Amino acid sequence: MFLLNLEDLIAKNHLLRVVDEFVNHIRIEPLLKDFSKEGKPPY
Repeated sequence: MFLLNLEDLIAKNHLLRVVDEFVNHIRIEPLLKDFSKEGKPPY
C-alpha cells in the first residue's frame, strides 16, 4: 500500500501554501483559555 503525500499534489506556488503557513502561525492559546475543559451543557 502506498501512502499519499498531499504535499506532492500541491504546486509549489499554489495559494494554499500561503494559507497553510498563515494558519500554522495563528496563536490559539488566548482563545482556548475561554473554554472549560469539562464542557458546557447543551441547553
